[in-house]
Amino acid sequence: MYHVRQLPGTVDARYPKDCANGAAPLGIDTLTVTGPAGSGSAACWSICEGSDGGLLPNSITSISEGAPGDYTIMLARPITPGSCTTITYDGAGTAQTTKFSFLPGDVSGNGTASPGDIMELIDILNGMSMPVWDVYSTDVDASGVTGAPDILAIIDVLNGADCFAPWNAITVETGDTCGNCPIATP
Repeated sequence: MYHVRQLPGTVDARYPKDCANGAAPLGIDTLTVTGPAGSGSAACWSICEGSDGGLLPNSITSISEGAPGDYTIMLARPITPGSCTTITYDGAGTAQTTKFSFLPGDVSGNGTASPGDIMELIDILNGMSMPVWDVYSTDVDASGVTGAPDILAIIDVLNGADCFAPWNAITVETGDTCGNCPIATP
């Protein structure tokens, strides 16, 4: 059995792409997992995504083991915004899959991007609550710092300002249809 230290269902509230370079998607491209020691062979792991938004297929570019059983999985590109990505480990003959989501605008981590996320971000910035996903929730403009500009950035993400598609009222794929991925076998 393995598990992902980044919580299953991780949501990245930041911009899905850099307006200065639309070909360079932003988001989660590194996953940290734990599993049986010595199971870092690429043949034991696979990735699948649902709707890919017209992007090239994603793949695992490298797997490195730190302490025994601690693995860092690097992806060819960030997981696709709004869809579901599955990572499957099948090194012991029994496939185990963990699901990830990247949903721009979802500061609260509840699986839906909505105007309530603006108030959630304000509460976090004012110290009224704690971020669910740390920097994934609070550094909306991906500037490296959190603050007032992130409030404007979350409004842009929700409304589709500048070069962004609107993410307001979008709910991430969940459940059995997440990724529509078959169980992988090495």
